[in-house]
Amino acid sequence: MKKLTEGWYEKSWKPVQLKNVDYPVAAGAASYNRSLDWYSKLLVNEGKRKSKLERYNVMDTTVDISRALDIVAEDISSDGADDDETFMIEFDEESSPNSTLVKTLESTLRLWEKKTEFDFRFFDYVREMIKYGCVIFKLNNDGSLQKLVPQRIEGYKLSDKDDTEVTHYIYNPNGTYINKNGDVIAGEMRNVDQKELLKVEDLLVLKTSDAPLGESILDRIYRVWKQLQLLEDAVVIYRIVRAPERRVFYIDIGRMPSHKSEAYIERVKNRIRQKQVSKDGEIETDYNPASMQEDYYIGQTGEGRGSRVETLPGGDNLGRIEDLQYFNKKLALGLRIPPSYLDTYSEDINGATYNDGRVGTAYIAELRYVGYITRLQKTISKALFGNYKRFAKKRGVEFKDDIMEYLSFTISPPQSFAIYKENELNSALFNTYSVAEGTEAFSKRYALKKYLNLDDQELVANEDMKLEEMGYSKKEIKKLKDHERLNLIYGDGSAVVKEEEPAQEPAVPTAPAGTFKLTPAEENTPPEEGEEEAKSKEEA
Repeated sequence: MKKLTEGWYEKSWKPVQLKNVDYPVAAGAASYNRSLDWYSKLLVNEGKRKSKLERYNVMDTTVDISRALDIVAEDISSDGADDDETFMIEFDEESSPNSTLVKTLESTLRLWEKKTEFDFRFFDYVREMIKYGCVIFKLNNDGSLQKLVPQRIEGYKLSDKDDTEVTHYIYNPNGTYINKNGDVIAGEMRNVDQKELLKVEDLLVLKTSDAPLGESILDRIYRVWKQLQLLEDAVVIYRIVRAPERRVFYIDIGRMPSHKSEAYIERVKNRIRQKQVSKDGEIETDYNPASMQEDYYIGQTGEGRGSRVETLPGGDNLGRIEDLQYFNKKLALGLRIPPSYLDTYSEDINGATYNDGRVGTAYIAELRYVGYITRLQKTISKALFGNYKRFAKKRGVEFKDDIMEYLSFTISPPQSFAIYKENELNSALFNTYSVAEGTEAFSKRYALKKYLNLDDQELVANEDMKLEEMGYSKKEIKKLKDHERLNLIYGDGSAVVKEEEPAQEPAVPTAPAGTFKLTPAEENTPPEEGEEEAKSKEEA
């Protein structure tokens, strides 16, 4: 064996210094004759992405997947909500915005909805986003949007400083793809190699996650969906093959040898399958499968021995679909949807009542589903708010820093789940409080704080309202002492002392007519010595 000398690999491979390699990319096209460092920054996954998108299209043709995508898209886009607006601009409770500013923002928001066509196509865009993982729009000068074909997005370019930040998307405007109708769409052949690098600043990207091209909700359930499809096909095949009943013919062959018994059985079988027909006075035997439904006449011996016919039943348990229900439930859980929303095998699915997502038997599943929808709404609302601010700025509306502190852009919630959740909680609290209130050992005020979760401020507000209903004015309520308030509301009212009427001064007796009356000066004059004693003797 030839000894390998040092540096032998240089004859076959040329070393490359990655730190010195430059990878300039043209603004209008992406060339593929680059170095290894270029490939680490400019990622192209044309074949893999196209195969995934074709897989998603095939999955969307099934009833379960199509219905699940509709449910999630309706809840995210608020398409199934009431008459509320889809997009809302809200202010904090502590802020006091100018009415002119509020009207300007609302009118600009409604104009933005019409210009972007989100007022009637937002559901379609959201459905495509959760199906493919992302939906990308090209911004026009007038504020309108041009949706890019997902099959023509072939890759992306990462930032030089941050490998998690996408700066450009690789778009092939002439790429071949298959539309929803199954038609093959191709661009002009002369520019088939032209690929554009689109800046993120010039795009509106709605995606389900932080991944460069998002994450489809169908990725995690592909294996379960495939198993469900195979199982459904197996059930259909089993029912077709095993459903019809069959007959078993027991032919009495006595003690015939084996070679004669086989010929005898074959002769009896042919005779049963044939039907004798009279034609022109002659008897002919033709093969007629309908003869299998006719009566049979088989002879027997005196001892009861002879041939007999028995019916072999069809497939058993053809109505059992527990295995299909298991995979259907697993499919719904993989899509983050409560199984009750996707129960296509239940007998009362058509007679189900509308519940608007209220708390039911699947409380935990419904709660997590609403949280999942809320997270997706927050993810796309950030990108939508950025596009709205850009649109409003072109219309002369500026968003100052002091406004942004108390301004928020939200998507209308699709369901009243929060209201039903609060009602369910209040119902449980009132049931517990009613039991505690009926116990003499419990204080009513303590039961309100303990079992109704009322704080001190709420207790005082409730007490004031209760006193007003009892006929006390606000001034009288302020004069009440604490023990008087508590006794009035929670006690028997005995602690409140009623104000007594002021005591009247005794009337001054008037002298009878004809008597001598002293003047005020004389009344105030002190009596001299001896006069008081003489006066007392006279009275005696």
